[in-house]
Amino acid sequence: LGRPEDLIEEIARIHGYAHVPSAAPRSSVPMLVLPEGRRDRFALRHALAGMGYQEVINYSFVAEEWEADFAANTRPVRLANPLASHMSVMRSTLLGGLVQSLRANLNRDQDRVRLFEIGRCFEGAAAELAVQPERIAAIAFGTELDEQWGEKGRPVDFYDASYTQNGRATFGLEALGWYEDARNIGPVDVLLILNRNENIIPGVARLDSEHAAAYFMLGETQGTSAGGKDEMGKALRVPGTNPFFPLRHEQQGNRFLELHRSRPFEVYLMNTGRVGGPEDEANSKKVTIEYSSAIVKTIAEGTISWTRDPDFGYDVAETVPGIDDIEVLQPKRLYQRTGRSDDYQRWVEQLKQERVAEFKKYPGLDAEIVAAVR
Repeated sequence: LGRPEDLIEEIARIHGYAHVPSAAPRSSVPMLVLPEGRRDRFALRHALAGMGYQEVINYSFVAEEWEADFAANTRPVRLANPLASHMSVMRSTLLGGLVQSLRANLNRDQDRVRLFEIGRCFEGAAAELAVQPERIAAIAFGTELDEQWGEKGRPVDFYDASYTQNGRATFGLEALGWYEDARNIGPVDVLLILNRNENIIPGVARLDSEHAAAYFMLGETQGTSAGGKDEMGKALRVPGTNPFFPLRHEQQGNRFLELHRSRPFEVYLMNTGRVGGPEDEANSKKVTIEYSSAIVKTIAEGTISWTRDPDFGYDVAETVPGIDDIEVLQPKRLYQRTGRSDDYQRWVEQLKQERVAEFKKYPGLDAEIVAAVR
């Protein structure tokens, strides 16, 4: 007998293995609750497969150039003994592998490709690899719709929202990479009031105190599928922060005016719809996502030049870096060029009358707010 285990084995042999009681180990496994704002991998895979995407599994080892190109990562996690020279670092994004898979499909005469991947990425020091977030990414190439006879094929466009008019997503603030606790945010410097319209509202307008309070109260928008078929596509006016303001609507408009005068901040009106008419109007133009992004960026940079609009009294943009279409910024020019100056003037009168009538619903609203829309 050379060790304790030998003695135990000998005792068991003499006693007889058949006489040793057997008991299966027991352990409780609690059911993990999935947070309401998250979806498990199966649900994501099922949803993407239902939209025509095929799952791929790529190597976690990638070329260093990919990290620089797709993730702007100049300090990737390096491998001590890479399998090959083009697989020398760990990926921090899934995009490189997806692009490589797309290229392989294109080289085999596939002209429409939909791929996705769910996998781990790697960040931090190579010695620890403590941060290994699981991510999902997808890539689309070719026509938006598969070959069919009902609609003409058009190339897929990341900025085309025609098939996702009312898309929604939820995520934690930490997913942004950087964020600030709302309790630490200081006074407001800029406020954007969104006005989804399709006629003569410019892409962006700068508002004074009275106009800011007025458009805050008007809350002009178009209904989406979120409001059901009764609201879908219809012009709506929803005052201010309704339904989160517990008092009368005119009180929040008056309070807005009071706040802006006591502590001035910049207020802008942004049209996220169209100018010149609805989508089926040949001479209308979409305020695209690129335009909206340029507007927000240049507001923050203070690089927009302004001129006064004689019809509504707010300031409209003369130039916005990143937007080369003056008619999106000043719809009156679009109506003039297309021979619809009379239509433009009718819209001016109609909107003024509708807005004055809307404010009659709020008898306690400050007279200066009402005067701003006359």
